[in-house]
Amino acid sequence: LSAEQALNQLLAGNDLRYEVNGGMVRLAASTETTALPSVRIGAQGLLGTSDSAYRVERATVNVLGEKVIKNTPYSIESFSQSLIENKQARSLADITKGDASVSLTLDNLVQENNTLGIRGIAHNSFKIDGMNARIRASDLPLEHLERVEILKGASGFLYGFGEPGGIINHVLKRPTDQNFRSLSTQIMDGGLALVHGDVGGRLGADDRFGYRANLIHESGSTYFDDGDSRRNSASVAFDWEVTPDLVWQVDALLAKHIRTGGGNQAFIPNADGGTNFRTGKPHEPIDGSRNLIPSLLPHYGSIHETYSTSIFWHFTPGWTLNLAYRYSNNGRELLGSGVWLDSVGNYSLSLVQFPNRFKSTQSQALISGVFKTGMISHELAIGSSYGEFISIRGDVNFVFVPNVGNLSNPVPVEVGNPFDRAPSYKDAYIEFGTNRQQELFVSDTLHLGENWDIILGLRYSNLNFKFTNYDENAITPSIAAVFRPMNNLSVYGSYIEALEEGATAPNTAINANEIFPPLVSKQYEFGAKAEGDDWSASAALFRIERGLTYTTPANVFTQDGEARYQGLELNGKFRFSRHWLLTASAMWLDATNQKTTGGALDGKRIQGVAREQVSLYGEYNAPGIPLILTAGARYVSKRPLDSGNQFYVGDVTLFDIGMRYAMETAGQKKLTLRLNIDNLTDEAYWIMQQGRTFLYRGSPLTIKLGAQFEF
Repeated sequence: LSAEQALNQLLAGNDLRYEVNGGMVRLAASTETTALPSVRIGAQGLLGTSDSAYRVERATVNVLGEKVIKNTPYSIESFSQSLIENKQARSLADITKGDASVSLTLDNLVQENNTLGIRGIAHNSFKIDGMNARIRASDLPLEHLERVEILKGASGFLYGFGEPGGIINHVLKRPTDQNFRSLSTQIMDGGLALVHGDVGGRLGADDRFGYRANLIHESGSTYFDDGDSRRNSASVAFDWEVTPDLVWQVDALLAKHIRTGGGNQAFIPNADGGTNFRTGKPHEPIDGSRNLIPSLLPHYGSIHETYSTSIFWHFTPGWTLNLAYRYSNNGRELLGSGVWLDSVGNYSLSLVQFPNRFKSTQSQALISGVFKTGMISHELAIGSSYGEFISIRGDVNFVFVPNVGNLSNPVPVEVGNPFDRAPSYKDAYIEFGTNRQQELFVSDTLHLGENWDIILGLRYSNLNFKFTNYDENAITPSIAAVFRPMNNLSVYGSYIEALEEGATAPNTAINANEIFPPLVSKQYEFGAKAEGDDWSASAALFRIERGLTYTTPANVFTQDGEARYQGLELNGKFRFSRHWLLTASAMWLDATNQKTTGGALDGKRIQGVAREQVSLYGEYNAPGIPLILTAGARYVSKRPLDSGNQFYVGDVTLFDIGMRYAMETAGQKKLTLRLNIDNLTDEAYWIMQQGRTFLYRGSPLTIKLGAQFEF
């Protein structure tokens, strides 16, 4: 059994409850008159493996703490370390393939992953262990993570300031309860090789000191013609159990990833091939490995630097104080290209050099505990948070090269490099987007007997934008109810708001870099979650009302009207027997524009958003031998390219296969060999950025062969 399953089974039918904080499990009587000693469990016990169909029972819900997913009134998916390893995932694009609520998205092997969308909404909020982190390229290295949690939809009360599509929370690896050593290697068919070391354990009297360290190096050729990648990253995490009721944690992560030789190519279909956004009919997609400008050797770099410290103090039975601080610095180095297409596939190139830096800090204090009023049990959380986001850019250099070629027979051309060197994030010196947020929040989860939970929440925010003189207060409320008519079933309804940063006009618009005021979005959701010993299933019906942003035919970027997202999500994970595993996910989404000026776009579908998405993934464990065969499939329906819905990008179906072989070597050491083949049919397809006319090429067939040795 997992640690969670064991605790649930041990405590079934008695008057004890438990909570998990900072890697510690605390047991207490539900009346809180008696407290038992804290017990440490390894975080690995909370993660889903293939034996449980990759189900993760608990997830971080920030203000509410770590909760059993089935008992939350929100749609949450958690991708475990085991899933990341078995898929040999290198990006969020790899691990989210099995969740139809997440858009078809780019990997970050040859370029930035800026197409990630949840419930049809792009530019979602990123967190590390629940705290703010600005991750511009969506490429935090997965090797340092225990799991990735996605809370779908609006989350203002839970996490504060952020987009309503969802929260992507990166949960860093923490010290293991037992000594752990792992060495992994991987090579891709293009020649890109990776080495990853992972160690953890505990030291000192009574094992009070815990440590975890990860080190990664990767270099070699990518699947892209003339493309190369070099990546280095390191992370450490420590905890100190000062007393059984006081735990101090610190962590640090440094990462740098440089891609050269191509890949940063956005395709913009228009009528005449010039640098305008008068959208034209899209060309058929071309091979994702073709480089149109090899001599330019485009460059894309991303740098991450993040540190955190936190204290968990059980200062009295049933009550905890959590103090946390995180600093994040993200650099972006762009030397890329835009491919401007006319209606018959002729194209011109725009070359851009643009460095950025993004800094964020957040401090948070949270007191949580339980008490009773009559027959009602309460879980109360009260806290405050202060955060700051600073955006810094360098000079933008832009060169246009007309009439380069035709996509029906693309031939690399010698255009030369018009820039003196590749950009450096250190060249960013113009502070252009700074905002500060001060927040107070309170929530009360009322347990009305065994079957009903009512969640009430309120967050007060003060937002200050340095360059727009915007200084306003806002209150984002939330109310939700969970009903459990039987032990393995819960149904829920919730209303929640999101407070998000106003849009910034892109560099290509007439009003480039204009910053719009913040927006409040609203979400209504109803759903059901069920689970058994070997399966789980969920359904969610939702509606999100959000301010609309788009570029007019006159190339003016505006924040006008309403974007309305209405949809149904279905998810299931099933372990049919010790030999068969299946996960399935589907989403039907009606994403339309409403209340636009003059009504010209009312009822039109939002650019880049598919109406239907379906994902399947299965594993077969061969009898008698430790061999597991895997297969996955994903379908994405057609997507509108322009705001008027005159042009569409076609639907796409992608297939993956793989296998892994695990064996015990001498001394009970474990060796796992893995083979993954992504995009088995080498399908050429377009990936879109929601709300924009940009097209990006999907990854071609790629083969990954890896070995992991645990000792």
